[in-house]
Amino acid sequence: MVRYLRRNGIPFVTADLYHRADLKLDIQDTGLERESYDLIFCNHVLEHVDDLRAAIRELYRITSLQGVLICSFPIDLSLAETREKDRPLTRREHIRMFGQYDHNRLFGRDSQAILAEAGYDVETIDTDLLPSRIMPVTGPADYDSNLIFVCTRHSKGGEA
Repeated sequence: MVRYLRRNGIPFVTADLYHRADLKLDIQDTGLERESYDLIFCNHVLEHVDDLRAAIRELYRITSLQGVLICSFPIDLSLAETREKDRPLTRREHIRMFGQYDHNRLFGRDSQAILAEAGYDVETIDTDLLPSRIMPVTGPADYDSNLIFVCTRHSKGGEA
């Protein structure tokens, strides 16, 4: 994506807590100005954070009033509800429970509702229905679905 944006002269800012990026920040508390971004891509990040709802509230806070959050994360559609880490886990337990050693949750079919709790209107795109030349957004796990969530702010807001 970065290559596409650069090639087309589209301005963008990258952010990451651990890896090289324009901004080094924690998505749970960015310190960024309220309503400062019109478009946010959050690709396979939310499964890593300690406090999922804090991260989503923060994304909502920094999304502009007409802005859009596009996000994806590993989802197991056989789970009705997202499974959260509820105690310290060994590396092996993380992998067994969440598919990767640094994941803190495995999202279920309630994913859209979790995003909506923060005040977003949420549409789901099933990338399996897109042309095959578009690479799906999937992780390394067998259970990972090809869903992308397109989140827009409610006109009245929903932030607590």
